Amino acid sequence: MKENPLPCTGLVIAGGAASRMGQNKALLRWRNGNLVQHLVQVILQTVKEIMIVGLDSADLFSDYPVQIVSDDKQNGPLGGILLGLKTMNTDKALVVACDMPFVTESSIKILWEQSENFDVVVPKTPDGLHPLFGIYSKSCIIPIERLLARNNKKIIGFFNEVSCKIFYPETDLESWQK
Repeated sequence: MKENPLPCTGLVIAGGAASRMGQNKALLRWRNGNLVQHLVQVILQTVKEIMIVGLDSADLFSDYPVQIVSDDKQNGPLGGILLGLKTMNTDKALVVACDMPFVTESSIKILWEQSENFDVVVPKTPDGLHPLFGIYSKSCIIPIERLLARNNKKIIGFFNEVSCKIFYPETDLESWQK
């Protein structure tokens, strides 16, 4: 971890049942390891603490140097975000899906810089909104709980209930790798 970490928790949303792929995508090979190992290494360079949240996470990720939070409610990525927000020790979280290997320290810092005075900050690029790469505050807990109580698992479904900033980087996410 860096000397001056960002005062937030990194939440790696590590999926669920692998019903579409036949295997957990967090464990897909990437460079010298797998996707989640790579993300953990990148995120540990920037934040105060890190958690992996997902179905059966305790079994899959027990060897990782992070807190593991198993999500047995199967409320999808939104449920994983909620569980992470409720479990973490900081006021804000950097949320990253486990299948985003191009996230960099630079892109995390750029996103963080946008988060002052906002409950949610997510980037929007020419290919759309990226709610699984964002900054979320604990003030999102109650709106997310209300959304899930209505059986709505769409992440952006609560954005109108919190102070939300849609961040438009000048170019696409790949350019953040500088």
